[in-house]
Amino acid sequence: MKTSLPLKVQSIKSKGQKQRPYVYLSAELVEKTGLKQKDLVEWELIGRRKLRLDRVLRKKKRSDHQAYPLKLQAIKSKGQKTRLYVYVPVPLAAAIRLRHGEPVRWEYDGSALLMIRNA
Repeated sequence: MKTSLPLKVQSIKSKGQKQRPYVYLSAELVEKTGLKQKDLVEWELIGRRKLRLDRVLRKKKRSDHQAYPLKLQAIKSKGQKTRLYVYVPVPLAAAIRLRHGEPVRWEYDGSALLMIRNA
C-alpha cells in the first residue's frame, strides 16, 4: 500500500550556522514506519528530485560517505502530540534544489520512505 503525504520544507538558522532545512514526519508515517525520537537515520540521494530516509541498522565503514546519518528530532508543545522532524543536510538540499517553503511529499511504500520534490 503506497502512502503519499504533502508537506512544506521548513528552515532554521542558528547563531553561527548556515540555514538548515528540515521536514516533519506526520503521525501517520511515524506509526507506519515505526520510527521514534532519537532514532538514528540517514539520508541518501536518489535522482534529481528524491531523497531516501532509512533507519541505520549497522555501523558504516569509513569509505561509506554517500549517506548522511543523523537523529530524528522532536518538538513537544503543551496540549499537543509530539511531532517528529528531520534535518536535510545542506549538500543534499542543494543537490535537489530544495528551498524553504517549497512543497514536497513523503512517500512510503512499505519498505522505503522517500521525500520527493514536486517541481
